[in-house]
Amino acid sequence: MQTEEKTPDGRLIAEANESQTLHMLARFGWLTSRQVAALVWPGSPPSSALRMAQRTLKRLVEDHMIVERTLPQGTPCYVLGRRGAEHARHDYIHATRGTDQGLGNPAHRALSNWYAIHAWLHDSSIANVWTEYEIQRGLAPVKSVQSKTPDALLVLDPDDADQLGGNLVWVEIENTHKNRKRREAMLRFGLDRFGDPGRASHAVGYGDDYLAAMRIVCRNQERGLAVLNSAKALHERSAQDAQYRPRAWYQMQIVMTDMTPSLNLTKAWTPSKVPSLGHWLGV
Repeated sequence: MQTEEKTPDGRLIAEANESQTLHMLARFGWLTSRQVAALVWPGSPPSSALRMAQRTLKRLVEDHMIVERTLPQGTPCYVLGRRGAEHARHDYIHATRGTDQGLGNPAHRALSNWYAIHAWLHDSSIANVWTEYEIQRGLAPVKSVQSKTPDALLVLDPDDADQLGGNLVWVEIENTHKNRKRREAMLRFGLDRFGDPGRASHAVGYGDDYLAAMRIVCRNQERGLAVLNSAKALHERSAQDAQYRPRAWYQMQIVMTDMTPSLNLTKAWTPSKVPSLGHWLGV
């Protein structure tokens, strides 16, 4: 005789959501409720995902697994407490309590976290990410190059990695205004790192990991247009330089986003809609 299949136990589902939330906090350092919603309930409508995230975070706070902190912008964020870190360590050996960490530049970290989340969930070429928090803790394959630290690293799907000659995408966050000299220094860094597409020898290798491309993620259109104008000026001045490798522009992208003052991401161009700087410049 067939028995009626039982529906999943609600408490088991809640515990799975709690464990996933703790795991993500261990990887990202701190997250807002909207970021937890996007990571743990990616297939749900945003309003439903946010309600479930808020309920889960409330339980974890009450159970002393996580700690709520308030960012300077007035937005609450959440970090692992001692008990939460111990629980998360079962799945993520590097988990540590977040109450010992500084919040750094909250707007910069929020945009770095948001873009890592966006790329991971919506870019089919990305298999995994290394967060800014993991990079700063020395857990990622690349911590710094010429004293410069990536704001996130995207791990490419093997097929895309083969095409680009490397498996890591360097993410550079443009949150605040930079003067022209600093913007050009950032662009020169990218030009020096990446040569002709598919040539891993022109990337910086770390064991089996190679830097293959760069994405410059701008907080708003104003920041993005400033970087684009600097790229045009640099390209025009460098045309006669024998060491200039204009094909490297094809390994670099500007990604426009829109992050609100309360640190909520409302827009981010997907890579399929973002031409490389090589296409922008017509090189």
